[in-house]
Amino acid sequence: MALYMRYSYDGDNWSDKLVYFETYEKEKYDMVSPAIIRDDGAYKVWYVCHYQLYYRELRNGVWSQPQPTDLTFEDGAYVWHPDVIKTNRGYELLACATTNKKDRKHMNLYFSASEDGFNWETAMKVASPSDDYTAWDGGGLYRPSFIYANNHYIVMYSARNDYNDFGIGLLVGRNMFNLHGTDLDYLYNGQADVSRLWDYLNNDL
Repeated sequence: MALYMRYSYDGDNWSDKLVYFETYEKEKYDMVSPAIIRDDGAYKVWYVCHYQLYYRELRNGVWSQPQPTDLTFEDGAYVWHPDVIKTNRGYELLACATTNKKDRKHMNLYFSASEDGFNWETAMKVASPSDDYTAWDGGGLYRPSFIYANNHYIVMYSARNDYNDFGIGLLVGRNMFNLHGTDLDYLYNGQADVSRLWDYLNNDL
């Protein structure tokens, strides 16, 4: 199992591929869906291994040992794909999680926060599939990504239904427990106009 990275100073021209992490002991050191931030002179990485949230950091070219965190969920769900950001609260996490390890197609999104990145508040559900099971996000929600800007949380999430429709949606809210849709979804079949998304982000927040 390997993670690779490229870097850029302008967002346009990128370096060659660099080995970020590599192991031949995947069962022990797997890093599913790593959430990576640059903080305090180190790359801090939260990731999933065997349905548990772990932490490692890369500082001065040396990896720390894997450390499990205490993340738990209000309904006993199992973490699958997390994203982590740093805010004035400390660290905040948004993740998709499943209540059935055999079913990762029907998941919800959960939010948690931590002062130190190890001791997490109980993760609470903040988004679920659409009530309309035929909608593109009517089956399950998948890997989210989020930022905090202009006093708003901006969440992008991927999702699917049980009819092989897939897409990416946008949620916005001043509070993670009061997110609202924007009708600016992007579907794989090109139904949505992506330029509207950027107009919304640039002008309406």
